[in-house]
Amino acid sequence: MDRVEAFLGDGVGGRETGLALARVYWGADAELNLEGPPNQSAVFSQIFTAPDDGRPMLHGYHVQTEGVRFVLKSNHLKAFVAEEAARLADDGPSRQWHLARMLRFLLESGAQAAGINTFDARRAAEMMASAAGDPDLQKRLNHLMRFWSGANLRQLFEDIRNRLLSHHPLLSAARVQRVADSLSGQAFQRIFQAAVAAIRQPDRFLLYLESAVTHALANRLKESFLQVGRGDERQVVLHVRLPLQFSQSSDATITICEAGAFGDGTTRAFVESFEKSMGHWSDGFISGCPNAQEDLAVASLLNQPEKHGAWRSIDSSDQAALSTLAAELCLPHGDPIPAAALRILFDHENIGFEQFALYDIAMAVAAVDGRLAAQLGRAPTAWELTSAAVEAAKAEPGSATGRLLQAYSGIEGAVQEEALSAEGRLAEQIFRLHARLCVDGCPACVHQPSDMMSDSLMEASTSRSLLHRFICTG
Repeated sequence: MDRVEAFLGDGVGGRETGLALARVYWGADAELNLEGPPNQSAVFSQIFTAPDDGRPMLHGYHVQTEGVRFVLKSNHLKAFVAEEAARLADDGPSRQWHLARMLRFLLESGAQAAGINTFDARRAAEMMASAAGDPDLQKRLNHLMRFWSGANLRQLFEDIRNRLLSHHPLLSAARVQRVADSLSGQAFQRIFQAAVAAIRQPDRFLLYLESAVTHALANRLKESFLQVGRGDERQVVLHVRLPLQFSQSSDATITICEAGAFGDGTTRAFVESFEKSMGHWSDGFISGCPNAQEDLAVASLLNQPEKHGAWRSIDSSDQAALSTLAAELCLPHGDPIPAAALRILFDHENIGFEQFALYDIAMAVAAVDGRLAAQLGRAPTAWELTSAAVEAAKAEPGSATGRLLQAYSGIEGAVQEEALSAEGRLAEQIFRLHARLCVDGCPACVHQPSDMMSDSLMEASTSRSLLHRFICTG
């Protein structure tokens, strides 16, 4: 940190603070889920216009307010980004993960700028980012980029859904068809070409890494500001200029201010307890994540199959034995074993008269996870893994997940449609059992509601792992 600046009034609005906030909106998107039959969704987009002549019009407000500004050391940030790019050059899976996030951000933001509905842009970006990791689908993407066709786009999107995201709850066949229809014009082709060209440029990748670190840090500093200042998150606004949005490096300045005129005292409370906020840089508040710690414990469990027999024979009510197990999972002394790890070792799923050990299900899904990561060249997302595991269960009826799928199919009198179908029930079980709580970010750390963009764009432009290494190198 180079410096921290505070902008304060006199508490009664008697003088300017030196910090002004303009909060404006130019339109809105909405999606409605309509009750069936058939179940379907409808999307609406509106650009705010003048009532008399239809000119686009901004709506919002402008006020003098109180807040703080964090100015990072630009030379330190740029040095870290350069070192990180060099490290990622030798770490293929991590590099591919960040490139997929960068592609998703560029596609979604570009589509929104072209007037495409936010929800359709989000789903198209997610599907294309998934397809970029599959060799066959990637070839078809490259061909489509050169020879654009609405019909080919619809077929490609459906194949992406069937192959990689067949059990994503927001990617039904009807939704995917609608998304493809809304993106079939030449405008999206140009957006796609520009995004692919960008991820191939080393300089643009550096801008993405700088943006991911800065945005993640900004979100955590906002949480620190709220906690120390005892503020209302609905009345605090964050702003940071992301290099990826402007195609050039920024001055790394993070502004956090109050939404109302002259504030409500949150900034002044933060300034009075500033030393407490400084402690957040070293106590894990800024760079840590409790969900990531749980994920590490579960990964440690799955990576030690030679000990599983002994661990599963433990009495789950024996605290001394559980303490020994916690130490073997490399948990800090005194920390409890995550519930997800205990479920894998000791819990069962009962369907009628049949009983299925969740351990067997978890190991089957872990095998699918390994194969899918090798195929994509990066860690799979939660719904990519869930979809692949369900498809593997269908293809291997003798496996643990295959037998569980058959048991779900045999539930007498059960509704066998959509989420309540046998495949839907298995997908839910797999997602709850094996989906990582923090895949490079989650609501417990850097994935916080953004004042600058949609939640999906925020997720694509933040990285907990990059933030953690940046703080550690400080």
